[in-house]
This record gives sequence, structure tokens and C-alpha cells, in this order.
Amino acid sequence: MFGRGSTGGVIEQESKLPKLQPLIAGTLTGGTDSTRRATIDVNEPLTVLGEGAAFRINAMGHKAMVTDRNVVKDSRYGFAPSLSLGLGTPTRLTLAYFRQYNDDIPDYGLPYFGTQPAQVPRGNYYGFRDDYMHTLTDVVTFKAEHDFSDAVTIQNQARYARYSRDFRFTEPLIAATIPLTTPLSAVTVTRNVNTGRSVDSMLWDQLNVTIRWSIVGIDNVSVVGIEGGHERAAPEFDNSSGVPTSPLLNPNENLDFSATRTFLRYKTHLTANSVAPYAIDTLKFSQAWEATIGVRYDHFAVDYSDASFSTTTPGVLVKTDAIEHTDNMGSYRGALTYKPAANGSIYLAFGTSFNPSAEDLSLISSSRSFSLNNANLDPKRTAPTNSARNGRWSIIISI
Repeated sequence: MFGRGSTGGVIEQESKLPKLQPLIAGTLTGGTDSTRRATIDVNEPLTVLGEGAAFRINAMGHKAMVTDRNVVKDSRYGFAPSLSLGLGTPTRLTLAYFRQYNDDIPDYGLPYFGTQPAQVPRGNYYGFRDDYMHTLTDVVTFKAEHDFSDAVTIQNQARYARYSRDFRFTEPLIAATIPLTTPLSAVTVTRNVNTGRSVDSMLWDQLNVTIRWSIVGIDNVSVVGIEGGHERAAPEFDNSSGVPTSPLLNPNENLDFSATRTFLRYKTHLTANSVAPYAIDTLKFSQAWEATIGVRYDHFAVDYSDASFSTTTPGVLVKTDAIEHTDNMGSYRGALTYKPAANGSIYLAFGTSFNPSAEDLSLISSSRSFSLNNANLDPKRTAPTNSARNGRWSIIISI
């Protein structure tokens, strides 16, 4: 599309929100990699709450190993209830909640020996069997819509989200000083253990007006809106010393984590404030041809601070940083759509977009050295050169 955060493209996601028709559906999935998955989807009209009221809930449970990899696993569950009022009427309200919890054993794969992955069995696991990645996501969304007429609709969505993460993963490393002629049976793997935790949050609001109008026989659908909000991240990172090494050929995959000590290495705190007005218009020339044009302007202001602690004397503060950074950037998109049939479309689209240096709510450019080399870089654009006139072309055929 266009605007901040979409340089790699975006995936359209549709929430399963309430509707007026009753529904009960579910799935059961199994796989040879020990996949076990179950989902259920229940929608029920609630006439007791008035015209157009309905409740819907989705739930999911999933567990799986990874093909040909020892120890590694994925495990998660989630549910998403939602309530709508006024469906089928000019004024509609929806309150939705989403929660998902992950309990995984992360996998950093095989170590590199020189410039290639070490020639060892694919199943070799160099972490600890009690490594973990725990994440919890909570999202609350309130949406209000009102049709002033067949031509004008106003919509506002407000969202609060909280994301917590607690992790310990093991990165297998082979020292660059080991000669490549060394027999694999004599090569030792260093376990670089990364431990940390973080809590991110977001409060966001999006307001837009949709206007349907015609001029000289061309039907138009215009969307004019503004969105923005406040984001916050506060990750902490620990280092461990005295972690046992592992033989390259025969790692002990049943070993529990041990270290001489684990200590605080780095703390960060980042707040970001954003605002972005935008306008999009789709022109329908005929049943077969449409064109879309859009413009957007993003303001993204970041306030970042960190504290770095000694790697030799735990608890001793060695350095702090405080950085303020603001990015202001416009973007645009255009598309031409041809529909050779009612169930098919061919798109030719062009758009510009960008990622600020703090797009992932961090200015850290290396998780090993905690360097801030990218802190004041200009946003990364979707362009083969540094010219903002260049962007991303795409041709899509949809049936």
C-alpha cells in the first residue's frame, strides 16, 4: 500500500466479527510433525439486546514440533469474543477482544562453520531443553459506524493493545579462529544465551469518512481520514557467563540450562507518537475498469533512552543514551484495475512507503553489541535508489 511500515507489503487480515446469521463451525488438524490444532467459531444473534445485536467467539489451540528438528516446538492458544449492536441499521457498534498466548521452544538452527552451515545432521539442537519464548497478546477494539445517507459513512476505530514477551534462546556459534580444516569431531560450539523480557503497548485511533459520488458519468468512492496514537516499548536484556559449550557433532539435547551467573546487560525505554492524514479515491469508469489514487503524510516522533551495564561487574552502570528523532514523510499510490470477469481482476499498482529507524519500537541495530548505528538514519524507502521518486511496482492477478 503506502505510508509508514508497509515497505515489505501488507497482508490483509479480516477479523471474524458478529453477523446476523447463526453459525457454528470448527476444524481439527493433524500432521506428521506432531501438529495438533483445533478451532471453533460460534456466532449467535442476540435479539434480547435489540435490533441487529449479535455475539461471536472464535477459539484456537495449536501444538506442533518442527520437521526433522529435535526439541523445538510451537504451542499457542487464543480466543476472540466480539459483540455488535445495530447490524443492518444506519448506526453500528462493535466491541472486540483478542487474546493469544504462545509457549514455544525457540530454534536458532545450526551454527555456521566459515561461510556455510556446519555439515552436521539437520536434527542437531544446540540449545537447552528448557529454553523458552513466552508471549501474551491482548487487544481491545471499539468500532463505531454511522451512515448519514447512502452517500456518506463515518467510521471510528479505537484500539488498545498490550504485548508481553519473556524469552531465553541459545544461539550456537563457532569461533572464526577455528581453522576450516579442523575435524568436525574436534570443533566446539559456543552457546550464546540471550535472555530478556519486554512489554509493548499501543493506544491508537483511526477516523475516516467514506463519500460515494459521481461526476461526468464516473462513479467515485473517496475515503478521507486521519489516524494516530501513542506506542511504548520497554525491553530488558540479560547476559549469562559460564554457559557450558557443546561438541559440534553430538550436542546433548536433554541438557537443562546452567550458567555461572545471569545479569542485567541492557535496559531501554521508547515512546513514539504518530499522526497521519490520508485520502484515497477509486474511480469506476465501467464494469471492467477502475483506477485508484491515494496520498498520505506521516509524522513519527520517537523519544528513546537506554542504560548499559558492565559485562564484567554485574550491576555497574557504564553508559546511558537519550535520543529524540522525528520523521516526516509523504507517500502516494496509484493503481489500475481490469476486471475481465465478475470473479477476476488484474491490478497494476505503484506505491511508495517507508520504515523509520524505530519502526519496530527500538533503535538497537545489533542484539550482541547493542549498538545504535542506525538511530539517526533517514527512513528506509521502497526504492532501488535513495530517490523518493522511486517506489514499488506490482502486478497481481486475482480470481
